[in-house]
Amino acid sequence: MNIKKRLKALNWQRIETIRAIKLFILKKYYKSRKVPVIKDELKKCKKILIFMSNSGFGDAIVVTGLIKALKDKGFEVTILVEKRLFMLFKEAKLVDGIFLIENKKALSATRLEKAIRNGPYDLLIDFCQEFYLADNLLSLNLYKIFKPRYLAGFNDVFEIFDIPIKYEGKNEHFSKRLDAFLNAIGICDYKMKYTIDIPLKYAEETEAFLEQFRGEKIVCLNPFASRKHRDFSLEQIVAIANHLNNKENVRMIIVGEPYQLHCLKTINLPECVVINKLNNFFNAAYIVKKADLVISTDTSIVHLANAYDKKLICLYNNRILDSGHYNNSVWAPNYDKAIQLFTKEKQGTFEGDLVSNFDVAEINYYVDTIL
Repeated sequence: MNIKKRLKALNWQRIETIRAIKLFILKKYYKSRKVPVIKDELKKCKKILIFMSNSGFGDAIVVTGLIKALKDKGFEVTILVEKRLFMLFKEAKLVDGIFLIENKKALSATRLEKAIRNGPYDLLIDFCQEFYLADNLLSLNLYKIFKPRYLAGFNDVFEIFDIPIKYEGKNEHFSKRLDAFLNAIGICDYKMKYTIDIPLKYAEETEAFLEQFRGEKIVCLNPFASRKHRDFSLEQIVAIANHLNNKENVRMIIVGEPYQLHCLKTINLPECVVINKLNNFFNAAYIVKKADLVISTDTSIVHLANAYDKKLICLYNNRILDSGHYNNSVWAPNYDKAIQLFTKEKQGTFEGDLVSNFDVAEINYYVDTIL
């Protein structure tokens, strides 16, 4: 090992040691109860605070199923989110309270004063908490700041939770974790359904855009992801577009971030293709909602298609999550109308296979079975 790598390893070891010491100190003062909390006590909880740490849009869409379940059962739900998810929950008006965390490394009662005044809370939970010191330290910091009656979490490795929720399904869908939480608080008769309500102004704006395609079948293509390994290549996009162009009354609308869609200007696309120029997340959500078919790489669009129960063809690239779990399973589309395809290399890496190597003839085959 060279000097640079050795220094990096030593620094990481130092950081983890400091985290372990901090966790030990916080546990000493805020240790969980030794007697498990019974369900009858949990049923008395009415005010729940959810911390969505390290969550993306896809994670948030899946968690809306649980939030809807809690709301339907009479709970008051407040969430703590980072900036990228703030807009989603603020506009959708699904929760009772939403508070922004600008810096997870500098959590304090002063910075979270408004959220604290919204309390007190009966239960605090972080659904994305894992086996990492940093995650557990963060949970205890929030417990110290908000002083809820109970702190809940999964697979209590560091013995910090009042309500340790056992979840052994390494490669089961993430929603199974949410089911485990509902069971822990006595809700066993509820089938979760993702819920994304589109604000009226975005629905009207997108409906006006779609009006020009009235009478045509709409295919929504989402070829880009947050990581290049999951992006369709320009050649793949053209191949799918050309295939659809041979069908009558079919319109393909390509959605994505403006910086991603910019590259499409360099290629010749057939007449059936329109590039979405409405930039808000809810505009894309409305296109998905109105589509006859959605084709997507592994992104939040997959979970939007689930929310609206749309016919879906999606392509996953066998990536391994930081936790060691299989992304193909944990973040699968998870509903009957979805066709989930997989890349062929199966490299077993954190980035996964290159989606750009996939033969889209397989996608086109399934297109023909649907349209």
